[in-house]
Amino acid sequence: MKAITLKVLALIFGTSLWYIFSQSNHDTMSVDVPICFYDTDKNIQLEAPETIHVTLSGKRSDLAALELEHLAIHLDASKLNAKSSRLTIEAQHLFLPATIKLVHYSPAPVPVHVTLQGNQL
Repeated sequence: MKAITLKVLALIFGTSLWYIFSQSNHDTMSVDVPICFYDTDKNIQLEAPETIHVTLSGKRSDLAALELEHLAIHLDASKLNAKSSRLTIEAQHLFLPATIKLVHYSPAPVPVHVTLQGNQL
């Protein structure tokens, strides 16, 4: 009876250790994320890629908990003032948790073309 109890306890202990260490491993994931511009003027038309391919890094459990369907790049359109702008994406544009890092994105930098009521700025 003692041997069975020890085996069951060893199985539970081993499974617990495996779960703890497997969740703390770092992993990366790549996903296409849409671009959303806010603070846009109705007289301005923006041309930019619809999605950006991003690579994220973090703990496996944090990446699994990330809701990918709600992930988007949020950019302030009021800061665009040139005919063609090249934007740099940062982690705060994605509203990522502190435990997940933005590793890479493509295209980099993001090309944006701005027009005003049919006339180029």
